[in-house]
Amino acid sequence: VAFSHVAPAGGLVPALSFDHTFEGRVNFGAEPLQFPPPPRHRTVYRWASLAREQLYASSHHAMLGKIHALAGSSNVKIEGLTVTPLQRFPTVALGGVLLTSGRWYFEVRVVADTGKYSVAQLGWCDMRYVCTGVVDGVGDDRHSWAYDGKRQRAWHHDTSNVAEREYGRKWSSGDVVG
Repeated sequence: VAFSHVAPAGGLVPALSFDHTFEGRVNFGAEPLQFPPPPRHRTVYRWASLAREQLYASSHHAMLGKIHALAGSSNVKIEGLTVTPLQRFPTVALGGVLLTSGRWYFEVRVVADTGKYSVAQLGWCDMRYVCTGVVDGVGDDRHSWAYDGKRQRAWHHDTSNVAEREYGRKWSSGDVVG
């Protein structure tokens, strides 16, 4: 998932929000990517590999490279890199990662997108992102940016409202989004 013209506060973290009818498998670049990253972008996995030794001693070393729930942790099943929401709208992020420079890329394979009103928002959040875990997800505040392929929208909340605009192609089960 790649965005341009993003102004983060302190760095970015890959993040996803979704409802109980969406299931996805995240690929930060540890496995071969379906699509090559855009020019001058690096995979998030490359960052994690380069930073592993530096971050090992930090307080987040146990979460480095693992997906974890930001809110609604009882509402999501995490098995390796596959995330399955159990109810509501949980948000997950990649632990121990804070991208402060460069251009970065990751992919999500849409495993299941079965609900007529299924919602998933894939993107990035910065250090000031506050996840409610109930209704708001990535892209619903001014410290996060997201793409929703079901509704074909890009989301980013500025100071006055949610900046929603047409964006991207419609996704369905089996698609790889990057």
